[in-house]
This record gives sequence, structure tokens and C-alpha cells, in this order.
Amino acid sequence: RPLFSAFSGSPEELESLVSWSGPEPFVMAEDLRHGTWEAPDEEGETPEALDDLPRTTIYVEWASPRRGALGITAYRRSAVREFGAPQVSIERSVVHDARLARELRAHEVYDAVLSPDGRSVLGTPEVCGDEALRSVFVRRFEGRFERVGDYGFVRLPGGTASTGDVLVPARTVAELGIADLSMLSGVAVASYREDEDAWGFVADSVERVEPPRPDDVERRVTGTVRVSRGGSAFVGDCLVPERLMGELGLRNRQEASVRARLRWDRRRRTWDWIAVSA
Repeated sequence: RPLFSAFSGSPEELESLVSWSGPEPFVMAEDLRHGTWEAPDEEGETPEALDDLPRTTIYVEWASPRRGALGITAYRRSAVREFGAPQVSIERSVVHDARLARELRAHEVYDAVLSPDGRSVLGTPEVCGDEALRSVFVRRFEGRFERVGDYGFVRLPGGTASTGDVLVPARTVAELGIADLSMLSGVAVASYREDEDAWGFVADSVERVEPPRPDDVERRVTGTVRVSRGGSAFVGDCLVPERLMGELGLRNRQEASVRARLRWDRRRRTWDWIAVSA
């Protein structure tokens, strides 16, 4: 009965919890909550009640001591295949535990013993020491910033999806006065986007802001206009927009001098050059 009341679950849930982990650790509800046995073992040492239970990596999305709750994401070790954003299939749940809401830090990664339903954390979690797992949720970033309205993204080349890009909130852009095409570095944390039903990364802290230098983001390119089979026009490695071709009456194999500006190519996921005048 004490154990049943401690977890506020059904008898079926309690039975599955005990059968999942074995009966030995479940001596008393309070001992289980604190993760220790009262009686010493044969060698006179007090064993940990949770030592033999499997541990799961959890990411604390948010913690509210006032509400006595925290939002966690469970990331099973068997699911780790490569570095990248968490997948939607991982488990997200709310844990109602006033002690843990005070002790655990938001945007931190821990190793913890979870109940089968993922809504209870047994004992006290430990900070995850596996950097490969930790980097799934908390990682350092460095890259060039593309402004989109009052917010923007640090675009990271490579890959085929935008989940690796780091969102920089409007508040951070305004506070630091971040200009378009600045170089940024800092720490990003995983964030679940309800509207997109997907994970992404958000800048939790920005440690360095380097405004763009003219020589790095603009240049003059002179050469022969080359029109590809698909209709795209280039001068050297610089794309000449169709609008600019029409305004100036440029044709294939003409000589042209263009002023190009650095821009992010979403399809190829790389930085390249586009003509803004000619």
C-alpha cells in the first residue's frame, strides 16, 4: 500500500513496474524514492536500491519549482545511431515531483531510472557523462547568421535537413544587436516545436558575435555569362538572378562584371554567392 500510494498508479501499473525491474529493490516506498536500502549488506555497506535497474538518458526541457513539475524527454540508448537532432519517436512526458523540480536544471542531460510509463523518476538522476549522448540535446555551435525578420538562424552547412540549424530568438537578436551575416558561437539546446511536430535547436547562450566584414560577404566578379541547360545564369561561381538578366538584357557568353553578396542556399545547404547588381 505505501508503494502504491507513492506512485499514485493502478494495481496493474504497480505489478508491471515490479515485474519489469524485479521485486528486490522494492522494499519500502521511501527507501525507493531516495534510492537507498535501510539494511546493510553482508559486507556492512549500504547498497543502492536502484543499482540493478536500467538507466535511461533524459533531457530536462523545462523545470518549474512553483508547479512542482518538470518536462522530460527520454532518449533510449538503443536508439542512438548518429549525431543529430532527436527523433519524434522519443518519449516526452511531464514528471510531477517537487524535489526534482527544484534540483534538476532545465536544458541539462541526466542518466535516470524511469518507471515504465516514463512519468516517474526513481531516486536521484546523475548528470550524463557521455558526451555523444549529451550532444544530441546540448551542443556548441559556430556559424554564420541569416536574419529572417526579427529573428534568424545560424546556418550550419552539410546534411539534407534544417533540423541542424540553430534558431536565434528575436529577443536575443535585439539584445545583442546581431546583424545579418554575422558570425556567432555559443551553446544550443534541443527544443520541440509543437507547430511543426519536430525537434530543432535554439541558441541558449551566444558567447561571440562578430559583425560581417565587407570583404567576407561581398565581392566583385568579372567573367563570361554562362547559362546552364536548366536556365540558370552564372558569372564564375556567382548566380545571376533571372530578374537581373532581364533588366540588363544579358545573354549567354557576354562579358559582365557583377557585385555579389553571400547568401544561404536552402536546397544545397551551403553558403554561395548571388549577384545583386551588374
